[in-house]
Amino acid sequence: MNPVERTSFEYFLGHLMPHDVSLAILPDGAYLRECVALSDALGFSRCTDALEIARKMTDSIFRVYIEVPDGIPKQLYDLIVQYPTRSVQLTDTVSMKEAVFHPVCSEGNAVLVLATRAEVFGPRWKGSNLLQAVGMCWQPPLSGG
Repeated sequence: MNPVERTSFEYFLGHLMPHDVSLAILPDGAYLRECVALSDALGFSRCTDALEIARKMTDSIFRVYIEVPDGIPKQLYDLIVQYPTRSVQLTDTVSMKEAVFHPVCSEGNAVLVLATRAEVFGPRWKGSNLLQAVGMCWQPPLSGG
């Protein structure tokens, strides 16, 4: 990541909206790792699955991210689509019970998904409304070649 891209990503992180899930579309796994490190450095908490995000988003203050280099799980997709409604219903895979979460959409709160271009534009999500479901979206400029 060059300095201009780094500044652009930092700016993006500083302006995420609390009312929907934001998405960073990254060229590859190496770029994804750089964005993970930068997100950590800027105070975001890492989550490993949608249920963990849902639990944290009921706190009064939260800034979380999830990295998805190898596939956006259906439960995460469900969270992305439901988040703007302020009511997210997910199945707890341990207890196998439905749980409903109500995100606190206060200024400064944020949910960020970091995914590779291959995942976002790959065959699994072709025809879905993934890009319509997220709020702010960021990607570095495509390199010429």
